[in-house]
Amino acid sequence: MSEPEKDDTDNDEYIIVCTPVSWGKYVNPGTIEIMCAKCGDPIWISPASVQLAKEKGAKAHCIACVVAEVEPGDNVEPPTAEQRAEVIATAKALHQADVEKQTPH
Repeated sequence: MSEPEKDDTDNDEYIIVCTPVSWGKYVNPGTIEIMCAKCGDPIWISPASVQLAKEKGAKAHCIACVVAEVEPGDNVEPPTAEQRAEVIATAKALHQADVEKQTPH
């Protein structure tokens, strides 16, 4: 009797890529500071990413740790709809603030 084939997705580790706190506080509303699960440096994690971490059992890593470990062929998923919505809302708010700074009063 042959053994069933292993499904490589069973071994997938979900990692959420987070911005280091040292890059500044251009973050989505509700974002909190936590520590990178790999190196321990402080990182920002948004509400949508916290929810994704809970759903997937994911760990949050800083960009440097992810870049150091990602290999060709690794599955890198795009942001979720909720994460994209956070980024777009923050970008719009930052743009509006920049416009208001440049507008004479």
